[in-house]
Amino acid sequence: MGHIHLQAGNILHDWRTTIGTGALNVVRNHFLRPANHFNAERITKFVRWGLDPKKFNFIYGVPHAEPV
Repeated sequence: MGHIHLQAGNILHDWRTTIGTGALNVVRNHFLRPANHFNAERITKFVRWGLDPKKFNFIYGVPHAEPV
């Protein structure tokens, strides 16, 4: 029975890794697409904007919470 749980855990881990890798590739391709006009400075600015918990509190806190 333990072998089945271990195998199921490995399958779940592989599945989540594949989803995460795919998502990162989508973001990477968006930034590298010439038509989107991103350079290192714009990418850095965008990431800092996206990590602002006052704008995106659903990532860092309770959904629909009042801004801090």
